[in-house]
Amino acid sequence: MKTRIKLTKLIGASLLCACFSLGTISCGDDDYPAIELIYADNHTQAVGNTLTIAPFTDTQALYIIGGDGSYVISNSNEEVALVIYNGETVQFKPLKTGDTDITITDHSGNSYILRLQVRYESITYTVTSVSAEVEGDKMQVGEQRALKEIIINDIPVQKDGSYTLQYTNDTYTQGSITIRSSASTLQRQGIFYRTEKESAAGFHYYSLNITLTTGENLIYSLVEKEENGTSEIYLTADVTADYKGSYPLLEKAVTYQYLEKTSSIPATE
Repeated sequence: MKTRIKLTKLIGASLLCACFSLGTISCGDDDYPAIELIYADNHTQAVGNTLTIAPFTDTQALYIIGGDGSYVISNSNEEVALVIYNGETVQFKPLKTGDTDITITDHSGNSYILRLQVRYESITYTVTSVSAEVEGDKMQVGEQRALKEIIINDIPVQKDGSYTLQYTNDTYTQGSITIRSSASTLQRQGIFYRTEKESAAGFHYYSLNITLTTGENLIYSLVEKEENGTSEIYLTADVTADYKGSYPLLEKAVTYQYLEKTSSIPATE
């Protein structure tokens, strides 16, 4: 669905002095600067010709500058987002994920096109190393060492593999997940649920429950620590029950996957 909103606005001389070229078409027969969107809280920062936002919150306020001050706004896909104009600022209200083109024109033939993308936030955790701890006072040292190697090899995501979590609700507790067991393997898809917990020692972590389309279920504790200016992120799982039958003297077995985090966060602030 396409909508058009006619706007007329007086723009102060300080704003008219700014001229931006990204995503604009300016008529050569007038003396008006090109039309542009800038952030209301930072008049020197232009939006550019692409803006990505999350589906849960509106964008921050934006000013229209340039042109002759009499604007017509067209929205190519009103199902993705709505344009909100209060006479001073413009905001976009996301409705669902997708893309829409916002076109701003004036009576002098100047034009500006913004590609608005509504995307879920995603976070990728890349595995940098894996390890395991094996406890069993009555086990022989060689048996513990051999079991530890088996457990490490059984960890479902190895070094250079990754977990990509895409959050699909506004409380960031659930969504879809993509797993690569290593850098060269095919992706596996599924869903996840994330619940905040507190340990007996008083630090917070997340319980991460993953169900893959294959039916496989993975349960981890996701720990993100900040100490002395450095961060440590890892997934840990108690796998004692998986090996107790074959190793009856085993008392405890825990796996660790150490991670680096990369976020893809839409500009919603």
